[in-house]
Parts: sequence; structure tokens; C-alpha cells
Amino acid sequence: MERLNRILGLEMKRDIAVDILNRLQFKIINEVDNYIDVEVPGFRGDVYREIDLIEEIARIYGYNNIPTKTSISVRGSVKSKYERVEDSIRQFLVVFVFMK
Repeated sequence: MERLNRILGLEMKRDIAVDILNRLQFKIINEVDNYIDVEVPGFRGDVYREIDLIEEIARIYGYNNIPTKTSISVRGSVKSKYERVEDSIRQFLVVFVFMK
């Protein structure tokens, strides 16, 4: 449960995760603290890792119910003297090659 919540960025209660897994026909073998032991049905050959179970829970829970980080920070920097000279030489060479 701890990993599920960390990956999805929310605080899902274990009961909700167990309910989703039951509805998807996964067999709950054991529930202890923050752990859920699950038996994957034979017809679900696409689920064999922990992240696959987390993806299934997220899909049924609803991707729209999972918080997203919408802010993106972009930091610009001033080009160094070396980079400005390099750009000038590059521009010169491009013009020179096309003038030939």
C-alpha cells in the first residue's frame, strides 16, 4: 500500500484497493499491515509485477482521480561567451555551405 500510494501520489485506503482487486478477479491471499498478497488469475498473463497491479488499481480507480503535478519550472540561462562565439561560427558555416 505504501508503494501504491507513493507511485500514485495519493492516500488510498487498503479497503478500496482490495475491493478493486476483488472486482478484477484477483484472489486476496493475505492482508497484513501495508501489504496485500495477491494471486493473479490464469487469464491475466499481462500482470506479473507489482507495478502491473498498481496500474490495474489506478485504471479502475480512475486516472482522473489521481492528482497530477501541473506546474513545470523552466530555468533559462545566459549563454556564455564561448557559446555565443560557437553559435556565430555555426551560423557563418551554414551560410558559407549554402552559398557554394
